Amino acid sequence: MLHVGDVVLVGADGKKRIQWPLGKIEKLNSGKDGEPRSALLRTARGALSRPLQRIYPLEVGQDSEKLLKPEIVIQEGDDQLEELET
Repeated sequence: MLHVGDVVLVGADGKKRIQWPLGKIEKLNSGKDGEPRSALLRTARGALSRPLQRIYPLEVGQDSEKLLKPEIVIQEGDDQLEELET
């Protein structure tokens, strides 16, 4: 399931997958049935709208930012820094 803020690959006909642009979902557009059918994306070259069938999510999303930033704790009397993952 895609969510606002997810980082995705934007599929493009005639290009190899490695050349597909990266994008971030800004808004999900719903169809008549209330289900999301397309998305407004922000890429390095600007904004564009694509159907969900042409959007491929990466494993990095807005919730994973917490996993990428370790917490640094300095203990008194200790000359070393300890990195603790939260």
